Amino acid sequence: MRAVELHAQTHALDFYARLGYTAYGAEFMDAGIPHRHMRREL
Repeated sequence: MRAVELHAQTHALDFYARLGYTAYGAEFMDAGIPHRHMRREL
């Protein structure tokens, strides 16, 4: 594996950013909650 990707709820973006993840792409809805794609290179 070269990277890990996740779908983060937008209110949790800062939490994942502190762990080294970078948001990319447009915001999208999942289960009625706004999300962003995030990725962390390994």
